Amino acid sequence: SVDTIKALTEAQPKKKKKLPVHVYFSFSIVINERYNRLPDLIKAVPEDRLLIESDFNSPVGLDDLMERIVRLVSNVKGWTPEFTAEKCRENFSRFIGESQ
Repeated sequence: SVDTIKALTEAQPKKKKKLPVHVYFSFSIVINERYNRLPDLIKAVPEDRLLIESDFNSPVGLDDLMERIVRLVSNVKGWTPEFTAEKCRENFSRFIGESQ
């Protein structure tokens, strides 16, 4: 839910010292397109925690699915498709530990 995303990603009050939470949220057309609230969920995710994926079991049709999720995220966030792709690439690099 949007509330869960916000609870996991909002800055913690300075009084409480907690370990940093590095939670990422990934979206795909195959899994997530059926949810009416998908745009609200995408909007709620901070740009540095957003990932996209295909969730598809075949290389046939993969490009179309990735293009569709990039377009959807771009429309919801008000980004260009190029910015969306680059932002998600940067996030994935951090997610797998290639960059901080």
